[in-house]
Amino acid sequence: MRKTNLILGLVLVALIWATPSVYGQSRTGSIAGTVQDSTGAVLPGAEITVTNVDTGQSRGLVTGDAGEYNALALDLGTYEVRAELQGFQTAVRRGLTVGLGQEALVDLTLAVGEISEEVIVTGEAPLINT
Repeated sequence: MRKTNLILGLVLVALIWATPSVYGQSRTGSIAGTVQDSTGAVLPGAEITVTNVDTGQSRGLVTGDAGEYNALALDLGTYEVRAELQGFQTAVRRGLTVGLGQEALVDLTLAVGEISEEVIVTGEAPLINT
């Protein structure tokens, strides 16, 4: 009887430890990347807009010193990423699918020009399972 209680206690402890990890998994994904110019130089301070085309919800970001951005905890769905910086054409990437626990890598290249000009690319982004 005592051995059975010990085994049941250990099983109960194992279940308690396992349960938070199941519920702790988020139902989100992310989009990250780098913004650079046509020579490959990174562009800090570029304004990034990540828009869920299914819901219309958007999030604004600014690239860091290394030209990088990271939009975390995005709802699952289809997204558009837009990058703008004074003195450069706007770059837009459409048709990006954010899946559960995945990070889409979306590097953008801005060409010199007016901000009112857009370069639009449509297609999937490489995914990384995090």
